[in-house]
Amino acid sequence: MKPRNGRGVFEGGPGFAAKLAVDLEQIVKALIGAGRTDGEGHAILSDVLAAAIRITEADIGTLQIVRQGALNLEVQIGFDRSFTEHFAVVRDATCACGVALQMGQRILVEDAAASSVFGDGPDRNAILTAGVAAVQSRPLVYRGEKIVAMLSTHYRTPRELADRDFQRLDLLADLTGALIQRAGL
Repeated sequence: MKPRNGRGVFEGGPGFAAKLAVDLEQIVKALIGAGRTDGEGHAILSDVLAAAIRITEADIGTLQIVRQGALNLEVQIGFDRSFTEHFAVVRDATCACGVALQMGQRILVEDAAASSVFGDGPDRNAILTAGVAAVQSRPLVYRGEKIVAMLSTHYRTPRELADRDFQRLDLLADLTGALIQRAGL
């Protein structure tokens, strides 16, 4: 497990700024959604999660909303019913998203089978049964203080994940945290 603050230095070679501008435009389109109304928050959050999966080249993912101090699964892509039922509400720091909520920063688990984050309990079993080998969980924060949601992307193979891999994800996370708070999602 590697705690990260979710705010890396923007690095890039030739064409980085142009690529980032195109990616940011796609992110904004995902957040706003063509012709969507405020009542379609679930669809907007699904678009955000799909964008996060694309941006991080993940395989599957979840987006949870903080309600009464717990993470409540709002949208998911790629998980089966047993996984979504197990992680429907996360109150404890016994999984990556719970630890990220408790610490208030991104958590990277590069090898779920070997990580101490999941302990030896049911969370480890649920993660491994779902075929998750690596995960990153990133708090969505409103105005730099209040955690309003958690965005997690999951990978089928163990991998090293670096802050520079998440620069666009951080832009998406910052925009989404503000959107969730303002829209009351």
